[in-house]
Formats: sequence, C-alpha cells, structure tokens
Amino acid sequence: MSTDVRLVRAEDYPAVASILNHGEDEDHQVAAGDLQRLDVLWARRDSAFRRVVSVADGAIVATGYVCSSWGGVTEPGRFWVNVATSHDRPHHSSDVAVFDDLYRSLDGAAREVWTCTREDHARHLTYLERFGFTERFRSWGAHLALDSFDPSRWTGLVERLATEGVRLVPYPDLDGDAARAAKLTALQDALEADVEHFEPIVPKRIADVIGPETIHEALVVAVAPDGSYVGLACLLGSRSDASLACGLTGVLPEHRRRGIATALKARTAEIARGWGAEELNAGGGGGADAPMVRVNRAIGFGIEAPWVTYAKVV
Repeated sequence: MSTDVRLVRAEDYPAVASILNHGEDEDHQVAAGDLQRLDVLWARRDSAFRRVVSVADGAIVATGYVCSSWGGVTEPGRFWVNVATSHDRPHHSSDVAVFDDLYRSLDGAAREVWTCTREDHARHLTYLERFGFTERFRSWGAHLALDSFDPSRWTGLVERLATEGVRLVPYPDLDGDAARAAKLTALQDALEADVEHFEPIVPKRIADVIGPETIHEALVVAVAPDGSYVGLACLLGSRSDASLACGLTGVLPEHRRRGIATALKARTAEIARGWGAEELNAGGGGGADAPMVRVNRAIGFGIEAPWVTYAKVV
C-alpha cells in the first residue's frame, strides 16, 4: 500500500477534523472550518508551524503538525510534534511516516523535540520509544455532564462542615470583608506552592482568581471559624456558556482530608447547573491517583486517560 506525506490542503480539512474528532482528543471536537482557521492563525504566529497529511490509496489516514510554541510559551530550539491516525486504520504505518516527515523537517534547527499523547494510545508510545523519546510529565483532563449531577448528594457533607465552623461563601458575599482581596491573594499563593506543574503543559502561575476570566458568582471560598480563608474553587468563562472550565481548586494543607475540596467543587457544579450550563471541564498535573483526580471522580467527572509528555534532546 503506497503512502504519501504532503502538506495539508484546504480540501483536506473535513478528513483531518474527522481523524482528530475520532482520535485521542475526541473529548474536544472541532469543525473542519474552525480547524482550518486555527491553523492559519497558528501559522501567522509561529513561523515553524506546518501541518501535513498522510495519503494512502487516495484516502487521508493520518495528520500531524510541528510548531515552536505550546500554550503561548516558546523556547529557542524547542519544537513540538504531534500526530493523529484515522480510527479506521489503527495499525497502519502512516502515523510513523508523518512523525518521521515532521521530525526530519526540523533539519538541525532543534535542540529539543517534544510531543504529548494519551497513555492508552500504545502504538504512539511504541514509535516514540523508537525515536528515542523519554517520558517527562503526566497530566489529566476531566469532564462532568451537569444533567446527571445531583447536588443533593453533598448536602450532608456541607452540613457537617458547617457544624465544624467551615462556611462555603460565594465571592460576592464576602464584600463586607475589607481584607478580602489580600486574603484571597495570600490563599492563592499558598495553594500554588504545592500545585504540581510542568511548563508549559501545566503553568506554575494560575490566572488571578479575581481576574477577568473568573465568574465571580462561581468563585466559592471556604471560610474557617476565625474568618481565615482556607480553600477555594472557581469557574472560568461566562454565565451564558454551555461549557465552563474549572479554575484553581485547593485547600490549605492543614485543612485537607475533611472533604472541603469536594464540597467546594460540588458547589461550583451546582451553581453552573443552575445557570443551565451543560458541562464542566477540568485538568491538571499528576497521575491517575492525584488528589484532585480523586475529588473530581467522587463528584462524577469522567476522567480521561492520562496525557503523557515526552521529550528528546537532539
């Protein structure tokens, strides 16, 4: 079976989008036209960006791209290569051909080559090992369908915390606390100190929890009996969005293992559900047993297979 790797063409995008939507990133669907526009924008921002397709017997069976930035972060000499294969041909060698083409196109410009793939895509892991890549970091994604979320499951937990003096208070209701901003900033700084991170997959600095991306009505703070802020959870986006992102969620170490993080996250899900949102999306660093993964799973989030970041020093 003959295979040809070439640059993507405008008429290829429906097939490319289908590969991506049925592949390892199936949790994030994309329309062909949107993908094409994103590629055009990416190419304008990143001179190294290049998408190719693999064609076998007239059909597009794989696609991949190379770029020099990830998450807005660019490091001199670092390039990213990512490949996806048609679900109809999972055992075809087209993915290796695409990866090889993109890898060779760097032609000595790279000092490091990075890629990210899901753990359950064993074929990709095999050829990454063949190319000499080693694992550097694991991250996860999660999704909660709000139509199946039942907030009453957490009533008992919230009531127990209340008897212990811990209140879950929305950000606007803290308006009477003159030290609110300073206490939130201090809490965020403390929580970030032990957030597992790996630039640029999971950045160290999380967006300001009182910044423009945060929906203030869905920023919930755990307040201790002495008035100190000991935990928080928030949502990012707009109240009218069907899908909302979970922002920073965390509890100070001395207050953990009491169910506070679970109660906070459940409260934000309840708020989003009340607005008519359909889904919450979450993510972070660490393996399948990371503490926040356990919190999300308890609430009802579906947890994706871990995403594994690999790198090779050239």
